[in-house]
Order: sequence, then structure tokens, then C-alpha cells
Amino acid sequence: KLTFKQTDYYGEELLNDVVLNFAEGKIVCEGGEVNTDLSGTVNVNLMGDNGTVNGSAFAFTTAAAKNEATLLFEATTAGSLTLQALNGQDFAVADGKVTDNGTPYVVSNDKNLVFYDTETAAETGSAKRILVGVRYKPDFTVYDVLTTTNTTEFAFKEVGVADAEYQVKTSATYLSGDAGKEYLLRVKGTDESGKSTERYAKIQLVADYAAPAYVDEVANVSAYETYRQKVLDAAIKENEDPADETVHYINIGSGQYYNIPSLENLIQCDTAYEDLSFTVYYSTPDASERTTSKLTIEVTKPGVYTFRVVPKDTKGRHPLKENCPEFVFAVQNTEVPVVTASTSQNAGYKGVSFTCSSFTIKGYNTTAKYTLEYAANEDAATAGEWVDAEEELKTLTFTPEKIGVYRVKCVVTGENGLQAAPVYSKNIVVTDPVVVKNTTSWAKDNALSIVFLSIAGVSLLGIIALLFIKPKDKAEK
Repeated sequence: KLTFKQTDYYGEELLNDVVLNFAEGKIVCEGGEVNTDLSGTVNVNLMGDNGTVNGSAFAFTTAAAKNEATLLFEATTAGSLTLQALNGQDFAVADGKVTDNGTPYVVSNDKNLVFYDTETAAETGSAKRILVGVRYKPDFTVYDVLTTTNTTEFAFKEVGVADAEYQVKTSATYLSGDAGKEYLLRVKGTDESGKSTERYAKIQLVADYAAPAYVDEVANVSAYETYRQKVLDAAIKENEDPADETVHYINIGSGQYYNIPSLENLIQCDTAYEDLSFTVYYSTPDASERTTSKLTIEVTKPGVYTFRVVPKDTKGRHPLKENCPEFVFAVQNTEVPVVTASTSQNAGYKGVSFTCSSFTIKGYNTTAKYTLEYAANEDAATAGEWVDAEEELKTLTFTPEKIGVYRVKCVVTGENGLQAAPVYSKNIVVTDPVVVKNTTSWAKDNALSIVFLSIAGVSLLGIIALLFIKPKDKAEK
């Protein structure tokens, strides 16, 4: 079972290409949507839309997250599966171990920081803008397929200065100069085997004129109308079935969030929008006022929410909250609760109280019903031969009465009457309790001490006896 994930990195696009070689076998999606006999080489590309995995002999869509694809390979004959390359890095097999024989890859976590392979390309490329007089540290990652213990280094060099040399830095630093001054950034990544790579970017200092502010609404009516519609749409799910015309709102309840759409087209600032930080002031349906530093709002109840977003630049300047526009959205309780079971479970013992691992329930005003099920052994459990052990559990704690396999079925119903499909705990294997016999060898190990202690005890009794024996008077003899 192999799981491949796309990266979230900006800048030059990584190649999420996987080449898989196997002699004979079949490839299936986790949900069983595809069952195709294959042979030879299959090129799998993970860059398709909506999680689609495209190959020369098959295509399917996973039920997993849109940036993840899981492929399950089941061999029908003896053979091998070889992963030849990933993200443009070739692999080699030596002494039974897989190694990558390519250099690490430096990627940017900031879409305004664009890396190039050469200094010349960086000098003529786009520049990352930062405010004059503000400390700066580039946001990047050294990406390597097989190793995680990579080392990184970054350095700056002035552009247009003869004989300028790179100055290595280890933390955020000031770049001296006036507005318009440019620097070259060199980033170096080295993997644990010593292979390294270097990439370059251009940094430009910009004037520090004013705090970030919203554009005038009267002069930008269309931009505000477009954004207010995005605010409403962000509270509604996209229907998976094109024929479904029902309005499905985002899930509500503890741990459920509304994502505030980007305000990039409404905020003007001297640097990039991504360099701003935010404070969100919002009110919930019960009229409570809250704040958060993230562009998300926890939607715990159905109803109307309002929010204002205050942008702040790297110097800490920001407009007044009252000068920031207010936006409104509403959510309704239309969705089925989301239930997941824990992936871990302890073993149980007959006649000993046991607490099943908990379930995670996301929804609004939900009720959960737990039922304990039993199978005679693991083979019976695999075959689906389950029977109800108890009508209903009040809690997740119970006492197994028989050896075998138990599981807990969880059925959750929301306040709206919608019920989630049953979710089962991981199997609980119950055995007889282990009886540990007392095998202490204390007496053997302390035999000499016992002998001396016994002698001392007898002597003590003799002394006590002498104290109570009255000697005979000589005159009586």
C-alpha cells in the first residue's frame, strides 16, 4: 500500500510522477472502484484535478483528500514492485536498500519568493518585496524524497556591487539600503548523504509609506460585490452530485470552521498581501464577540455570523477596526454528522473492566448510540459473524464476559434528524487474564539470616525464662 501526497509548495512546480514496474498483478482503489489486471510499466501522475490519478492503463478518483492518492497493489503471482522515481528524483537499490541518487530540491513556501537555478536568472526574474528597515528571513523548505535530516543555509549578496560576496545568515536579518535596493538570496540544501543543491531569488527593498488599508468601497463597488458573494458562497458546499440541487451548508459544531476568502483584491499595502498578518473580530449567532489571528471562524451553531478583518504589516501598523468593512454569512444545520473511530485499541481480558477507544464526532447537538458486538474469534470477525453482546452501552466501558473479539458500533444522529452511517471501533481481542504465580525465592536467598534470627529468638526465650525462675534459699536445704 503506497500513499503519495502532492506538495503545497509555491514556485516552480514539482513533478509528482511515479513510475511503477511489476510483472503481473492488479491495482485497485481503496474503495474497490477499479480492478484491472496490469503488466509492464505504469506511469502514475498525481497532478490531476480533484485527486484523479491518471495512468497509461487506468484512471480513477480516490475518496481521500484532493491532494492525496492511495494505491493498493495485490500480487496474483510471485514478483516485485519497484518504485523508480518520485518528484523527478531517481532511485537506486543497493544491498536491499532504496536510496535516491538525486540532489535535494529547494522550494518556496511564499508564492512571492521565486527561486531560480542560476544567479543570472534570478537577477532578471521577479523580486520578493520587503519593507525598508524590517528584519527578513526567507520561508523555504529543502525537500528530499527519502531523507528528512536535511541541512539548510541562506545568504544575501548586494546586486550591482563589484566583488560583493554572499553573507551567510542564521536568523532574520536587516538588509541595509534605501527603497529600490536589490539583493540576491542564495539558498543551499544538503541531504544526509552529503548531496546538495543551490537556488537563487531576488529581494527588493520598498518604501515604507503607509499602513495597509482597504480600498474605497464607493470607487470599487464591483470588487466589494464580488467579495460579498464569495463570503456567502464559502458557507455552502459544492454538491458532489451535479443532479443534486439541494443547498448543503458547511458542517457545524465543535471543530468545524468557515474559511474567510482572500481579501487580496480589497487591501492595499506596500508589500505583498501574504506578508500581512490579521486579526479577525467576529460575532456568533448568540451575539458573543470573539477574535482570532487566523482567517477561519469556528461555526459551532447555525445562524448568522459577522466579521471584520484588520490587516497588519510587518511593522505592526494597521487600520482601526471601525475603518474595516463588515461582512456577513449564514449557515444552517443541513449536514450529516461526521464520525471517525480511533486507530488504536488496547487488548482486553475476560472479566476485567475495559474502556474502548473513543470516537471523534463532529456535528451540531448530536446524540450517539453505542452497541457492543461480539465474534467468537478473529476468523469469525473477519467473516463478519458478529452478534450483539449487549442491547446498548451507556458508556464505552464494559466488562467482557467471554474470550473472543469485541467491537463497539457507534451510530450518531444530529439535531436535524440526519444520521451518520454506523462506525465501528477497532477490534478488541479478549483473552483469559494472565495469572502470575508467586515465585519468590526470598527464603532461599536469606537462609543464613533466618538461622541466626532463629538462634536469637531461642536465646531471648531462655533469658526471659531465667528472669522468672526463683532461686532456692540455702536455709531450706
